[in-house]
Amino acid sequence: MPVSTLRVPNIEAQIVLACAAPAPGRSVVSLLAQFADDLDWDRLIRYATTHGFEVQLDRQLRRAERAGVAVTISADRRKELQARVAGRTIRNVEQTRELLALLDALTAEGFDAIPFKGPLLADRLYGDVALRGFSDLDLLVRRNDFQSVRDLLRRRGYDDPHDLRGRALRVFLRTRMGYELIDRHTGIIVEIHWAFINRVHAFRLEPTDVWARAVMRPFAGREVLSMSAEDLLLYLCAHGSKSFWTRAAWIADVAGLVARETALDWDAVLKRAHVLHGERMLLTGLRLARDLFDVELPTRVDTRIDADDASRMLAQRVASWLWNPPRGPDERGKVQFHLQMRERWRDRLPYYGHLVRNAILSRVSGKHYRALAP
Repeated sequence: MPVSTLRVPNIEAQIVLACAAPAPGRSVVSLLAQFADDLDWDRLIRYATTHGFEVQLDRQLRRAERAGVAVTISADRRKELQARVAGRTIRNVEQTRELLALLDALTAEGFDAIPFKGPLLADRLYGDVALRGFSDLDLLVRRNDFQSVRDLLRRRGYDDPHDLRGRALRVFLRTRMGYELIDRHTGIIVEIHWAFINRVHAFRLEPTDVWARAVMRPFAGREVLSMSAEDLLLYLCAHGSKSFWTRAAWIADVAGLVARETALDWDAVLKRAHVLHGERMLLTGLRLARDLFDVELPTRVDTRIDADDASRMLAQRVASWLWNPPRGPDERGKVQFHLQMRERWRDRLPYYGHLVRNAILSRVSGKHYRALAP
């Protein structure tokens, strides 16, 4: 495997990454034993909770204790970690039950839906819905079904904070990619998608193609429609790039998918990335997964990554802010990062248009508009 050029700043970060690695190299238990007296537990738990690995850390601490390792965490900090783990596990189970109920309701009324991210992704990548945090349920539906699906959720007790109709709804459907509704009883958020990444990012993974390549996968004792592994990998890399890869969990998702989907069609992945002009997003995500989580890639993919200077530079920028507050670039840096993720000037034009539009709106209204699209 190529030597990593990404710096991991301290032993606490190394332990957190080792906890989440799909195929751990150095044992977390041995790391805990070796550095027991030197660990900064506040930093370790902060890293784990910030990046979404608190369940993994808790399980490794239990494993270390069973192995007779003296875990020197204070009783208060341990209780705090366990409370976080219990809370997340309960939320994930509740949301999984709601997802299954929604899929049943949609099927009963003749609508197809592809759940992505959320509990289905946790089960697919980690084999356990507790091992990945998620804040909402994301469902891809066909654009023509959107209003009917929205009405179904309203009947099931979901509030619609947007309540868009007529021309406003048509504009929203044309320019955005998701619509949130909130269960008034549980607070669960469902985002209905008809597309994936906001068009200002010029990443056009076409929903019609995703539907055509979708596959049935086992989940919670049933078969559920899911994205193909190749499309999911492209989406995860585009999503992480759009969000500056500020959570190591997003990188772990890429590593987990590559590790578990051993039949990945790499020729198809590379070809689609080229067609979508998203090679830089793909190579950056794969470089981060390889160098931080020791995931093994085919030789030709490693060679492609190592020959790409742009993805090296972008991955190093991610590594520089991954462990330090505020875990991301400033406003100017965000704009630069988004623009540098694009390979062609013509693909940057929609983003430039977005910046100009927001600048005009800010000047006219006196309000500050974010430099970034959702």
